[in-house]
Amino acid sequence: MAAAASSVLAYLLVVALLAIVPLVYFGWVARRRGEGGRLPPSPWGLPVIGHLHHLAGALPHHAMRDLARRHGPLMLLRLGELPVVVASSAEAAREVMRTRDIEFATRPMSRMTRLVFPAGTEGIIFAPYGDEWRELRKVCTVELLSARRVQSFRAVREEEVGRLLRAVAATSSSPSPAQAAVNLSALLSAYAADSAVHAIIGSRFKDRDKYLMLLERGLKLFARHTLPDLYPSSRLAMWLSRMPRRMMQHRREAYAFTDAIIREHQENRAAGAGDGDGDDKEDLLDVLLRIQREGDLQFPLSTERIKTTDMFAGGSETAGTALQWIMAELIRNPRVMHKVQDEVRQTLAGRDRVTEDAISNLNYMHLVIKEALRLHPPVPLLLPRECRNTCQVLGFDVPKGAMVLVNAWAISRDPQYWDEPEEFIPERFEDSNIDFKGTNFEYTPFGAGRRMCPGIAFGLANVELMLASLLYHFNWQLPDGMDTADLDMTEEMVICDAMAAFLVYVLVLVPLAVVPFVYFNRVARRRGGDVRLPPSPWGLPVIGHLHHLVGALPHVAMRDLARRHGPLMLLRLGELPVVVASSAEAAREVMKTRDLDFATRPMSRMARLVFPEGGEGIIFAPYGDRWRELRKICTVELLSGRRVQSFRPVREEEAGRLLRAVAAASPGQAVNLSELLSAHAADSSVRAIMGDRFRDRDAFLAMLERGLKLFAKPALPDLYPSSRLAMLLSRMPRRMKQHHRDMVAFLDAIIQEHQENRSAAADDDNDLLDVLLRIQREGDLQFPLSSESIKATIGDMLVGGSETAATTLHWIMAELVRNPKVMQKAQDEVRRELIGHRKVTEDTLCRLNYMHMVIKEALRLHPPGSLLLPRECRRTCQVLGYDIPKGATVFVNVSAIGRDPKYWDEAEEFIPERFEHSDVDFKGTHFEYTPFGAGRRMCPGMAFGLANVELTLASLLYHFNWELPSGIHAENLDMTEEMRFTTRRLHDLVLIPVVHVPLPTI
Repeated sequence: MAAAASSVLAYLLVVALLAIVPLVYFGWVARRRGEGGRLPPSPWGLPVIGHLHHLAGALPHHAMRDLARRHGPLMLLRLGELPVVVASSAEAAREVMRTRDIEFATRPMSRMTRLVFPAGTEGIIFAPYGDEWRELRKVCTVELLSARRVQSFRAVREEEVGRLLRAVAATSSSPSPAQAAVNLSALLSAYAADSAVHAIIGSRFKDRDKYLMLLERGLKLFARHTLPDLYPSSRLAMWLSRMPRRMMQHRREAYAFTDAIIREHQENRAAGAGDGDGDDKEDLLDVLLRIQREGDLQFPLSTERIKTTDMFAGGSETAGTALQWIMAELIRNPRVMHKVQDEVRQTLAGRDRVTEDAISNLNYMHLVIKEALRLHPPVPLLLPRECRNTCQVLGFDVPKGAMVLVNAWAISRDPQYWDEPEEFIPERFEDSNIDFKGTNFEYTPFGAGRRMCPGIAFGLANVELMLASLLYHFNWQLPDGMDTADLDMTEEMVICDAMAAFLVYVLVLVPLAVVPFVYFNRVARRRGGDVRLPPSPWGLPVIGHLHHLVGALPHVAMRDLARRHGPLMLLRLGELPVVVASSAEAAREVMKTRDLDFATRPMSRMARLVFPEGGEGIIFAPYGDRWRELRKICTVELLSGRRVQSFRPVREEEAGRLLRAVAAASPGQAVNLSELLSAHAADSSVRAIMGDRFRDRDAFLAMLERGLKLFAKPALPDLYPSSRLAMLLSRMPRRMKQHHRDMVAFLDAIIQEHQENRSAAADDDNDLLDVLLRIQREGDLQFPLSSESIKATIGDMLVGGSETAATTLHWIMAELVRNPKVMQKAQDEVRRELIGHRKVTEDTLCRLNYMHMVIKEALRLHPPGSLLLPRECRRTCQVLGYDIPKGATVFVNVSAIGRDPKYWDEAEEFIPERFEHSDVDFKGTHFEYTPFGAGRRMCPGMAFGLANVELTLASLLYHFNWELPSGIHAENLDMTEEMRFTTRRLHDLVLIPVVHVPLPTI
């Protein structure tokens, strides 16, 4: 990786100078070529800002509709650094909110939003998808917003409606027509707020006007796309923006407001308001506090979460906005106004006021509400979703981590689904079964699927009663001089002004920001902000911290950086945020305390070419139910202690074959032990998998070597996943695809050869492939075991079973030759315990205590994966007091930890005796020593691999003495490492075997 980083760095510096002018052209060509997955089409973009310029000067949902007309119903935009996918058709909306709903079931959390809602305090709107969100959703639907609960607030609604009607009547009684006009928008906003607060705390709130002002300011803040949101990887953006301070101030005031509400509620209850226990007198805050006291939830309901249950904003803003649009459309369409008033007044004739029991008969009024919601959905783009795993929508690949917006406004005005779509015609719903319950995707004003608004019934109850009352009691006219045709229906969305101003800001800022980048970066780190990211070394524009890895192996360079910057460190490798844990304490938090948050694997852009579904095998499969099922198959069926023991004859036979190959060398002739060990490990793995040796083993080893080299290189598209230019310039995609085709052909050949060798009647689980095929036939799994999954699992076992065992044996033998005293002591033990035996068998291995210490010590100094396999942070969380951003790749530098003097005396020396009276082992409970990882993602094949290592090592030590070729001294043996899938010795180990115990004759 060091050499690769060096070449990438030089490559980037040249490309950066040449790429700016033809960037638009190259982006167009890249789209046409379609390398690396078929991304949705995009409009033309600009450096740095992406497609932001397309949104300037128009409301986002308008601009996105116009872009979709040119580029199609699924479109990919780059807003700064953010990938945003926009669905603008009913078919695309159906795939996002129904077919692929679980893939889009979580919410993106922008950098600014996280300041207001720290992890663990989100309400139902922003909580990430998972068990905790499901529990919150259940609380909302069963306890807070059920039909029975909504009905219990009927008296509240009727009281608040009466209050608003009296306010309107007081104004309309004025003798002056000019004075008789009322600001209906202000009254409706106040009504919606009062109704929501009354239902929540059981009474009106004396600071309602302050609440409305706070709500308005908060909505403006959240509507803005700020610099830190658009450039989340940039500390410079955080430093330059004033928004973090504003957000924190808003959070403090919002919390003070909710604290005051709760305090006022408790004072009212203490004063005697709780003279009844029934549910009908229980307000929503009572419900939440009761649930908190009962403590029956899997995830306790904290006071912070009670404050952010989203009912204040959702219950007032949505209803107030809907009522304003309905009344505006009715004024603008007198025919509809007259028709709906006639219905209301005929149905309620003789009543002194509107009550809820009569509303169900107002069919045309319900059509009016539906039509107004079609033309004016409260949230035109719905609330954003985030793609949890790369998946396909309308045949396009939606990348993991992309924000997904459904343009419900554009869909509901699309002539493809609606006649005269821009006209207000309630009758279109008269003989139609289309409604807003989330099953008709041409009409989803409240969303659909798991993330559909849970408060529809609560909001509509307020809207229906208020609308019927306004229509029943009053006729409505425009002020003098205004004609209905001229009524201004211009929409407002604060984001539009912010976008235009921001665009100018960026275009001025970018040319000025490059030179002082390093200085600003340092200042930003010193200021710290409210998000406490791990420390970083100094970085450069574009390449981030890649230059720190040039000239050294990654785990060595990262160890040296950690000595200066601490045990938890944040690096930017191109665009990629990478967190490196370099202490046992950090490793414990990553692999135990926060194991669930780091339980999935990142999938690079190149790896996605080889594993298009996110990894079918156990190694790369994303964390979830399917991975747990695969893991269970591996631990129970494939790699259990009983199954590993069943392959003992295979291991002993292959060990004998290796020994004969060594003994075949002429006396005094050196053998390439590295090649022999690689072939032995491959043969042992293949035989366990398919029951026989594989005739194309050499081709497999060559392919394995080529694949390991490919995966070891950080390609340009991996470092810059958002860049189509990087994909166009790199040769790696073609190489990866060719390797994938070769690997699939190889695995197909293994399965075919296995089936040819296996008689039709043989039905026993003689090998691992038999087991997998049996499980596939039985079909008892929740997620069927496909042929692709079988191939991927076989591939994982071939790579893990052969490469890891061979690398470990290679390092052990090198360390023994380099340390003659340890070699002698290990051989003495083996030969003493096995004296009189013609060969080594597995039943004697348990007595070889010192040999086991040798293996443990070699794994300490030379763990197969020096950085372990990478993990990905599934949601923002804290490690050692630092905030780890969602989506960051996380490495645990077990090589650095295994050589840290803090945990090990004489850490660089090969001293097996250090384990003699120690209970430290590699089972994942001692975090200063985790060569196979720990936690959920710990290597499941540890027993399988160690069984091969132990038998082979004991056999090599028992039958042969080992000498270095002439002219090479033990202390000068080259121990240089190289990085592949495992951390290998750079040069092959060439030794002279001298027979000590003759091999048994066959």
